[in-house]
Amino acid sequence: MSLGVRFTLWILAVMAMTGGVMVGGFLGVERGYLLTEGRRTHQTNTDHLAQVCAETLVNNDELGLMNFLKELRKSTELDEAYCVDGGGKVLAHTNLAFLGQVIDRNPAAWMSALPDPVKADRWTYQSAALRGGRPAVFARSVFRSSAVKRMVGERITNMVHRSIGLGLSVLGLALLSAWGTARTMTRPIRKLSQGVRRVGGGDWTVRVPDHGPGELGDLAREFNTMSNRLGDLDRLKDEFIHNVSHDLRNPLSAIATSAKMLRTDNLPPSSAPVLKVIESAALRLRTMVNNILDTAKMREGRLAFDKTEFSPHKLLEDLFALYTPMAEKSGKKLVLDLPADLPPLHADEEKILRIFLNLLSNAFKFTKAGDEVGLSGRAQGSWVEFRVWDTGWGISPERLPALFKPFHSTDEGPNAPPQQGTGLGLSIVKVLVEGHGGRVSVASTLGKGTSFTVLLPAAREGA
Repeated sequence: MSLGVRFTLWILAVMAMTGGVMVGGFLGVERGYLLTEGRRTHQTNTDHLAQVCAETLVNNDELGLMNFLKELRKSTELDEAYCVDGGGKVLAHTNLAFLGQVIDRNPAAWMSALPDPVKADRWTYQSAALRGGRPAVFARSVFRSSAVKRMVGERITNMVHRSIGLGLSVLGLALLSAWGTARTMTRPIRKLSQGVRRVGGGDWTVRVPDHGPGELGDLAREFNTMSNRLGDLDRLKDEFIHNVSHDLRNPLSAIATSAKMLRTDNLPPSSAPVLKVIESAALRLRTMVNNILDTAKMREGRLAFDKTEFSPHKLLEDLFALYTPMAEKSGKKLVLDLPADLPPLHADEEKILRIFLNLLSNAFKFTKAGDEVGLSGRAQGSWVEFRVWDTGWGISPERLPALFKPFHSTDEGPNAPPQQGTGLGLSIVKVLVEGHGGRVSVASTLGKGTSFTVLLPAAREGA
């Protein structure tokens, strides 16, 4: 999960928790307010009932009293309401059956005997209307607490529904705002992450924007300083490798040429194998140097091909002959299978030589005494297929996909030798083969051996 998503979710979670606490607190306060307001209204109605009853006694206006009782009956939570005179005689009652009856000869005692209106199942309210400074009329109203609480609950439920709708709308707006804020805040980190990936890929020219003061700004400046320094070091490394490689290539070429010339002189037969070893070793070292130089050229896009038409038959026979003394000394068997009618190639002869020199060098490195190293070729329509194979240690399947990457080691198995060389050989092979319009593939079984297949386009007639 990205930092922006986590930041957005964190903001939403905080807002949701804060909103939930606030709404919960508000609803609790609102519920208490509604109950308190309801009890105040009940008491007010009871006081009003007492006053209306008192006025009815004075003015004999029973119509006003009846209308007031009619309005009281509309209240769904009202259980009963009535008023009595000082002797307990019912003057008015929501239940007309009680009119004129004496229900309590000491109504003044009601006030001290009322139950707690909050805890009781029925909320009872008392009021008295004074005349001449003394209570003349007493009124009482009784409400069902369950009905009152149900009414309050319905109002709270409606408020919850409205709050949920409003909350979802606010959260939607908050989501958009949080996402925009998160993207703005994490943009410098994304830029830095992209820069790190590009530097990891070898691009030392990348720079990230300086975001001013603060930790991210400091980090961006340090990153740019690091990238500059790495670029300087990489240029120094390339210059050093280029100079050293050039200085080594000429002496190695001279050694290989001298050994080849000496083999043509009238020397004792015993000298020929030694000279072949010298020539082969010099050629292998020169190939390693050329691999390093070509890697630098590939990075700069300057790798060129000098293509001519030639027969690969003699080239590969001569190359195989150089490995014969090494094979005899190490107890390995060489197998060469090249038909006489192998089609010619239109290619860079020196680079074709390096392709097979790299492949044969790998085969020799990862085989032991008694193993076979072979090279075969055959025509395949408009292609020429070459195969370099061995019966050595082999390569595990999980390592095959990365085999042609630079600086990748092919050593496998508990008895395999440690990595030798630069680790550039197979990556150079892939580049050189594809530079000729061909393809290279590998098949291997751990413990049984490895086979490299190289497909190169045959020379076209008249080309």
